[in-house]
Amino acid sequence: MKISSKGYDTPDEVGNYSIKRNKISFLPSAEMRENMGTVRYTKYTELSSALLSNESDDV
Repeated sequence: MKISSKGYDTPDEVGNYSIKRNKISFLPSAEMRENMGTVRYTKYTELSSALLSNESDDV
């Protein structure tokens, strides 16, 4: 997946509204194409990074 966004000077200015478009750079399955309409974006934080690290430990 490729994401295009606007550039900002500080992290405080960034939000989900910053994303201009998303694009898949391969031929997706029908299920993936349907799910592209439900993609949600969240702002990266130190906490989200720690949560992702803990999830990968469970695998």
